[in-house]
Amino acid sequence: MDGQSASQDNTIWWICFPRVKFEYKKTNVIPAPGFESGELYQTKIPIVLVGPTGNLRFEALVDTGSDQTIFPRTDVKEITGIVIDKNLKSEVKGRLEHHNESLYFAHNTKLQISKDQEIYEFPAPIWFSDEENSPAILGHSGFLEYFTITFDGENHELTLEPNKNFPGTSKKLAW
Repeated sequence: MDGQSASQDNTIWWICFPRVKFEYKKTNVIPAPGFESGELYQTKIPIVLVGPTGNLRFEALVDTGSDQTIFPRTDVKEITGIVIDKNLKSEVKGRLEHHNESLYFAHNTKLQISKDQEIYEFPAPIWFSDEENSPAILGHSGFLEYFTITFDGENHELTLEPNKNFPGTSKKLAW
């Protein structure tokens, strides 16, 4: 549905929270069935973990198969001032390689997305992994639940549009 045909309530919503588009990240891989070209397009977007004393930037995978939003724990407290609660523990289990990973929760965490002149900032429940090579994952809790997302495989574009669950703010940068 576009903003023109939306109800008055939805029209206001569209004006307040415009869509943002990100290009998929192209990665070169060893050619294999399904990746004969040696190119893989991943739904990774730049995102900022916002803390009381600083911010950390990540390239995070938008992952519809992940229940949780997960970031690597490395340097989080030192750079952002976010305190990770070692008493609130969970784990993630991967289907491949029988992967088990311990996760720890942090209270009062925020994420920030920016594209062109639009900035979205929102509180998000985030888990942190002790695994050094753990990627940043944007899962259902803390990310996907807040957006209506379009994955355009043909054009290699991901479109994010805050939905009515979005708990944050949007602002335009003025130069």
